[in-house]
Amino acid sequence: MMGQSGPGFESLRELLRWCLTAPAGTMLSAATVAAVLEGIGTTEDSQGPREGEDHPQIDAESWAERIWLVPAERRLNTAETLEALGRGKSWLFERLKGSDAIPHRKMDGQLVFTAGELRAWIRAHEEPLVAGPMESAPGERRVRVS
Repeated sequence: MMGQSGPGFESLRELLRWCLTAPAGTMLSAATVAAVLEGIGTTEDSQGPREGEDHPQIDAESWAERIWLVPAERRLNTAETLEALGRGKSWLFERLKGSDAIPHRKMDGQLVFTAGELRAWIRAHEEPLVAGPMESAPGERRVRVS
């Protein structure tokens, strides 16, 4: 990856993975980023998404992990949402009612959820039993609320 001889990434996916795991506050100059991108070349894997394509693939095992990594606007179907929440259908459908419902919408008759709304709902509804110091995931952006 980043050695003494300079940046050495073979694909945009590898660069993205490094960025997500870099310590908070890591800064790179535009010249360094340009050199990395130039060194990657133009292979199919390194070009990133083309116009009309989805976001780059996130390497995570399940939606329980992916829910925290994908862009906020990423839409999930019911099965993906159940996997992300680790719950069954009856639990989910019970929480689609009332003023405190899980945010959802319908598209072509199917339930659709967005990752950002699900993340916000999870954070608002989890009840820490023993709170401790929180460590941010590598590359996670924390927003300070005043």
